[in-house]
Amino acid sequence: MTSQLIKNFNKKDKSYSHAGIVFFQDGEPKVYHILAGGENPGAKMIADSLERFCYPRHNTSFAVYRYNVDSAEINTMRVAVTNWYNEGVRFDSTFNLKSDDKMYCSEMIRKALARATKNRIIIATTKASKAEVLLGATRLPLSVEYMSKLDLIPVDNLYMNPHCRLIARFDFNPQK
Repeated sequence: MTSQLIKNFNKKDKSYSHAGIVFFQDGEPKVYHILAGGENPGAKMIADSLERFCYPRHNTSFAVYRYNVDSAEINTMRVAVTNWYNEGVRFDSTFNLKSDDKMYCSEMIRKALARATKNRIIIATTKASKAEVLLGATRLPLSVEYMSKLDLIPVDNLYMNPHCRLIARFDFNPQK
């Protein structure tokens, strides 16, 4: 249910509700991401294997996108993200972009990119529509007034921009 709500905030492509950033560690891809709920009761940033992050029983599809960043920018992103991981950054259930002690998945990626590229790549924010605000306020512990003022980073803003390109897409739903 939460996944469908998050997908609803996407303006152009409602395929995905969650995002992470991949770095190789000891030759293995690790996906850094932040979520709350049953899969992560502590709501702290996680470093999952790619297999676990993309597991078909918990996903209908996934895709791999790559940003136009150089090796120095990748290293800067890695430092920022692993620092947040080591600090125990938790999921931000209020979706407040002004703090770094709590973040949500697309916020973490936006901030890492902006820092690494010295604001060359800025992922756009958006406001929720009236219908999205009303739906969100019924499912999230946030008021209509609060939600209507939020600047959000929908997941599709992460990859539907000129700084990003699709590498591969995988659909587990054969009906698509």
